[in-house]
Amino acid sequence: MTPRVVLVAPDPATQRRVQMALGQHGFLVAAASTPRDALRMVEMESPTALVVDARHAEERAFATEHAGTATPIIGLVDSDDADTVRALLDGGVADVVPLTLLEPMLPRRLDTYVRRAQRGRGRRGTRKGDMLVGHSEAIVEAMGRLEMIAKSDMGAAIFGETGTGKELVARAIHARSRRADKPLVVANCTAIPEQLFENELFGHERGAFTGAETRNQGLLAEAEGGTLLLDEIGDIAPSVQAKLLRLLQFREYKMVGGTKTLRADVRIITSTHRDLAAAVSAGTFREDLFYRLNMLHMVLPPLRARLDDIPLLVDHFVRLHNEREGLRHEGFTASAIRMMQRHDWPGNVRELEGVVYRSLVMAGDERRLDEEAVDIHRVQRTRQPAASLDMSRPFAELKAAVIERFERSYLEQILTKTQGNLSQAAREAQHERKSLWRLLNKHGIDPKQFSGKMP
Repeated sequence: MTPRVVLVAPDPATQRRVQMALGQHGFLVAAASTPRDALRMVEMESPTALVVDARHAEERAFATEHAGTATPIIGLVDSDDADTVRALLDGGVADVVPLTLLEPMLPRRLDTYVRRAQRGRGRRGTRKGDMLVGHSEAIVEAMGRLEMIAKSDMGAAIFGETGTGKELVARAIHARSRRADKPLVVANCTAIPEQLFENELFGHERGAFTGAETRNQGLLAEAEGGTLLLDEIGDIAPSVQAKLLRLLQFREYKMVGGTKTLRADVRIITSTHRDLAAAVSAGTFREDLFYRLNMLHMVLPPLRARLDDIPLLVDHFVRLHNEREGLRHEGFTASAIRMMQRHDWPGNVRELEGVVYRSLVMAGDERRLDEEAVDIHRVQRTRQPAASLDMSRPFAELKAAVIERFERSYLEQILTKTQGNLSQAAREAQHERKSLWRLLNKHGIDPKQFSGKMP
């Protein structure tokens, strides 16, 4: 059955562009100039999805008003319009597609809904976790590359610093691939000892080694027909690299203790935070394996290279953790957001999510959180004696360092005195309990470690 789409776009040029883009992928597009006409078409067509040109106020209101129905709604937006993206997602719209990425992205999004409808699963759009959140040039480029990689069935490599979302991207590639209705299996290479890697990946026959009383299938068999993500591939030992190369070249393997050659109908995606080219030069990573992995690849930008995305990311995490934790916070003030944009985020998006989560949980009844509530400073700092102060440093910098040391020393002393009792410590310090807790978070001090200590 030919999939059908209803499009709401007052501009004839946009209608033609969408019809051409989707027509090449086998979709029938019924175009409407007004929301009222679109509703009539939805009733007649029972479409796979409703695509709305959300750059216009009337159509944007229509999209959020009808979000959450049996027909998923996809909003078309300008790539630099963060407010519209936020309004649509807050309003329950299933997905958004930037106009700059319409041709590669929209057909792939719709293919996902077609497969879901055929499988009888879920009637709404992509899960929040399926999407890269942001509108910066760096993330828009990454999203476009993601869509192109998802069309292929070749293995792919994802590079990026820790916390940039490599597993999220791998899941998105799988969800948009022809293997979406098959398993996605994730293997953390750093957690598998070298001597067990082959067994974990290929499985073993009964009697292959002492204690192998039954035949166990490995991760490849578990992922059959689907996708296997080898996370942190840069950490595997040289002895494992040769076996992995053969698997990638011929899609063949043998179980440990087995003699039969098995075929693997599995797409293998790898990810790493390491510089594999440098590892090749250092002789710790096989050059032939590197080139095999690097045939299709993408590099995820660090958060410091996409600071303009922080407002959208923060808004996303506020909604996510409000829902999970039963909270009712409205978000962060503009000054708090600007404060976050001044941070260098060595832990990238993962660190940002942790900051947002801790801040929300510790904020009490505050609706909108200010700078004081932003809990960024969690790294333990080494204490230095006062005699070691570097008097060549600027006054303001030196003053801040002295105050920080005083705060930590005071907190440790009063928690020792009260044996970790936070309420008693707040009374002793003549400080609000909530403010005292924020200071503890700032310095990475856990009151529980003082429980039972006598002054």
